[in-house]
Amino acid sequence: MEEIDGKVKEEIIRRIVKLMALGDKDRNPNSEEAQRASDKVAELMMKYSLNFEQLRDGKPVEDVFATIIVDGTSEVKVDYESQLALYIAHAFDCKPINTYRNGPWQIAFCGTKHDLEIAVYFFKFLQRTVSAMARLKYPKDKNKARRNYCLGLVKTIGERLEEIYKKKEEMIPADCRALVLRKKDGLEDYFREQFPSVRKGKSLRISGDIGAFYQGEKDGKKVQLSRPISEQSSEKIGLAG
Repeated sequence: MEEIDGKVKEEIIRRIVKLMALGDKDRNPNSEEAQRASDKVAELMMKYSLNFEQLRDGKPVEDVFATIIVDGTSEVKVDYESQLALYIAHAFDCKPINTYRNGPWQIAFCGTKHDLEIAVYFFKFLQRTVSAMARLKYPKDKNKARRNYCLGLVKTIGERLEEIYKKKEEMIPADCRALVLRKKDGLEDYFREQFPSVRKGKSLRISGDIGAFYQGEKDGKKVQLSRPISEQSSEKIGLAG
């Protein structure tokens, strides 16, 4: 671990965020370049002992809002992935919405460019982690066990992210809170301009193997939420050692 001052840290964070975008295989058709970029992200985060919360806290001042569209893993909405997107977006000062604008189901994340890069990168990591854990726990998906397990995982992950978010909110200096509120209002205006017909989602219902849901809630405590990650180790790194 190397000690770094504020300006150097900001520059490193800028570099990591750019690498995150380059390492996104959905947006970078060069898979080898994307893999190298993802590996470099993990290397830099480990070298300078940075986690996702620190990336967010050390972000440069840049309140230009944008939208990033993320493909779902199915043509139709996957309820636990949608719920995961909601939790992550909230923790990283973004707003998500389910959309079928381009045909299949997708999730649109709105926020500042810096917040978006981190939120989307983190979402895709946890999306893969949750799926891998479910396949490992329930290789034979009977009586909605895998789906319920994922819902339990996401519920616990969401609660943990909410706790992290609350602590960060409490640490905001009083003289900065007006700026934070202004940013939130700006994001809300941008979001409604992009998606004027927002509808409230339906409440999630659990049926089938309820025990799988409770097991997911328990195992959700093992998911790492701050360790540096890479594509190659995504499935392993999701579980606490």
